[in-house]
Amino acid sequence: MLTTTIQMIALSPTLWHWSKLAVAAASVPLLIVDGMLIAANLRKIPRGGWFPVTVGNAFVHFAYMPEPPPTPRTIRGVTLRARPGLPQ
Repeated sequence: MLTTTIQMIALSPTLWHWSKLAVAAASVPLLIVDGMLIAANLRKIPRGGWFPVTVGNAFVHFAYMPEPPPTPRTIRGVTLRARPGLPQ
């Protein structure tokens, strides 16, 4: 929830043309609630809450893992190279 609040703060002046006062009025209560939720849940990490955090972190890293570079095309051990102007 904290991430979406930060995104709202960053985008609302440009996307919705809100004034800084309107952004502050909408985001300060959300930041307070998000901060209280994070503070309450940080105490649980040493007592077993580290596991869901670790699993979620692994999912995020696997989701954003870059693709491996393309391998060269080979036929019978001979590497084929594309001619210029032709698709790979």
